[in-house]
Amino acid sequence: MMKIMENKNNSNKVVYIVTTIKCSACKCMEYILNDIQKDNSTFSITSTDFTKVPEWLKTNITLTDFPTVIFIDNDVIKYHFVGTKSKSKVLKLMEDINF
Repeated sequence: MMKIMENKNNSNKVVYIVTTIKCSACKCMEYILNDIQKDNSTFSITSTDFTKVPEWLKTNITLTDFPTVIFIDNDVIKYHFVGTKSKSKVLKLMEDINF
């Protein structure tokens, strides 16, 4: 299951959510990121099951738990975290990494 929410500004910024089937925390992070995207459409969101993660991501990040949220800008991984964060913490993180 891969779900892609496109950005409206043709930016190369992607938030990649690595999930598992029936992961409620994954759905929570997807909801928070979709909510952020409503006010900030400069990035797209891609959500996929951990079994379908592209090889280049698997070689750069160790997937230890889910959700794993990865911030990618122009094919460069800027930051990633595991688990959930509040909307305010994600917004602060995005500001800190200039995303």
